[in-house]
Amino acid sequence: MTTTSPKQSQKETNEKHFVGIDVAKDELVVHVLPTNQQLTVPNFYNEIKQLVKLFKEINPVQIVLEAAGGLERELLINLVANGGRSSARRIRGGRADVRAALFMATFNAIHKNATFKSFFDRLIAASKKYKVALVAAMRKLITILNVMLKTKTCWKEHRVLSENF
Repeated sequence: MTTTSPKQSQKETNEKHFVGIDVAKDELVVHVLPTNQQLTVPNFYNEIKQLVKLFKEINPVQIVLEAAGGLERELLINLVANGGRSSARRIRGGRADVRAALFMATFNAIHKNATFKSFFDRLIAASKKYKVALVAAMRKLITILNVMLKTKTCWKEHRVLSENF
């Protein structure tokens, strides 16, 4: 690992650190702000482990990887496997009251309605996270309700049991 400035931990500087990584086949060029620390690291598993140790010391707020034709995927997998963070997505924006009502309706549907229960269970069996499966069921509910409004029909269980829907 080649550095162009000495290491400083976030605790010492009391600043938020941001990391940018330029991914190439043979090497990673890492730049840390606001310390302007620059590292050149061979793109191999053992060196990535050393990089993870550095990240644990400086505790960066955000790590940004350059999209490099798929080369960044391997790095991301190694960073997460070696203790890096990968945060879950969050829903922000939109109409919170509508989202809350839709959440409750879908939550009830996946427990009480055969159509939604089978759809939800199929997603869980496919190793989807609970929240991902629930949001997919929310989208399915919106789609069904839109069709019902468009065709001016009432809910009929046998119409939506198709696996293709």
